[in-house]
Amino acid sequence: MNRKTLLLFAVWLAFLNLCRGEEGTNTFTLASGEILTIESRQEQVGRDTIQHNRLFLVQSPASSREYVGDIGDQWQRHQTSLLNNKPSIFRSGQRVVLVFGKYVFKRSEHNRYVVDMSGGQIRIRPPMKDEDRPTWNQFNTDPTPPASLFLRSFLPTDDTRVGQDDKRIDRPQVSYTFDKVDLENNTLTTHRDTAEDLLPKVLVYANKYYEDGWEFDLERTRAANALSPPPETNLLVDVSVITYPGDIRVMKDRSAALSVLNAREAYAGTLPLSAKEWRGGEYSLVLPNGTNRTESYKILLGFADNLPGCFHVLWETPPLNPTWHFIKIGEWDFGGSSATKDNLAIWVFLRIRRAS
Repeated sequence: MNRKTLLLFAVWLAFLNLCRGEEGTNTFTLASGEILTIESRQEQVGRDTIQHNRLFLVQSPASSREYVGDIGDQWQRHQTSLLNNKPSIFRSGQRVVLVFGKYVFKRSEHNRYVVDMSGGQIRIRPPMKDEDRPTWNQFNTDPTPPASLFLRSFLPTDDTRVGQDDKRIDRPQVSYTFDKVDLENNTLTTHRDTAEDLLPKVLVYANKYYEDGWEFDLERTRAANALSPPPETNLLVDVSVITYPGDIRVMKDRSAALSVLNAREAYAGTLPLSAKEWRGGEYSLVLPNGTNRTESYKILLGFADNLPGCFHVLWETPPLNPTWHFIKIGEWDFGGSSATKDNLAIWVFLRIRRAS
């Protein structure tokens, strides 16, 4: 083998080793007997090194290994702190929660629904038999975007701790860590780990469906911190429901939605906006087959933003979970969209204004 061939062979071996990356396994045996494994691997992509750290759990000698989640490069960067925060597991019947540092994983025995993206459309449907299997939802105890905006409302606009995160949200850079989990009521509580008197001590997350991930719960958070809702205002909320026959499409501008061929405003209503109680109403839709369908909705004023004239509200169309909306007074905001089985597209728009 000549020198040139040897050189090429050496380069090829180096390339294989680089692509294969570094591997390692860390195993923990929990006090209740479960075995948690972290499998680490580095992958070189161009000039970047990508760290993969996958968590697996064996719940008993008779059970198979389950994939729990991925903690990215946190294992390498915070290995000492993670080791100091030994993994803990909480159980109530078939409900299981694993806590490891700032990571919280919730096990669901069944999938409530599946997001189907086949055929170029996004559909939410019940799971098929082979899709209905145990899954783990992953959560981080740092404030979620809605919780961060709630925290921001306690601070002046020029507070130096408020800066953009990777989601481009101006949020206070405040750390919250695991406090407790209530599996019966499906709530997760996190507590502030800094001595910051301006901000709430705890944040509470919940969901009426156990199988879904936790969402910031404003009312439980206020109750846990003994905070009163803001005083009643003279604000009104306008609700506009626009329909058209056809496939659902992204349409976040009300004027543009009304300009779509055969689009019509199927409902227009106005409600006083309250921060102390949910307000709601109903509207009827005429489906393409000539039948009527009644939809209900609820809305709650969450809190005023620290930007003048801006508010955060909760909008709910049962049986779906409430969603947060940032609305500037006098402007229409996109509230959501859906479609019926016979292709009636539905758009909802919200506007806040002051009562005259």
